[in-house]
Amino acid sequence: MRTLISFFFILIFTSLQILANPISNEIHKDEETILSVEMKDKKVWVSWEKSPEGTYYEIEYSTNGKDFETIATGEDITSMGQGLYFVDNKPGIENYYRLMSITPEGEITYSEVIYISPLPLELTLEGLK
Repeated sequence: MRTLISFFFILIFTSLQILANPISNEIHKDEETILSVEMKDKKVWVSWEKSPEGTYYEIEYSTNGKDFETIATGEDITSMGQGLYFVDNKPGIENYYRLMSITPEGEITYSEVIYISPLPLELTLEGLK
């Protein structure tokens, strides 16, 4: 009986904590970080300037601009001068990238979403009479 009462007490206490500290699904936009994405030799180069020391980064990728997955984490990202970059060696036809950063204080922000396609913008038709 004592175990059952303890279980219900823990269950109620945990529920009250969750109500007092709701989890936010809000996405915080990072207005300061400028993400640059360019195509070089059939590879996509994603680059940006460093933020405060200790900031953790992830590059996220999507084929539709809505459903993102992580394709690069700290060890996949290269530092060069004041900037950081990642090279996507196998981009698809529709490529959307964004940067997620986590500050040492735990604040999570996302850059703007950048689209790039390896297809040429101008197509020509030959052989038509």
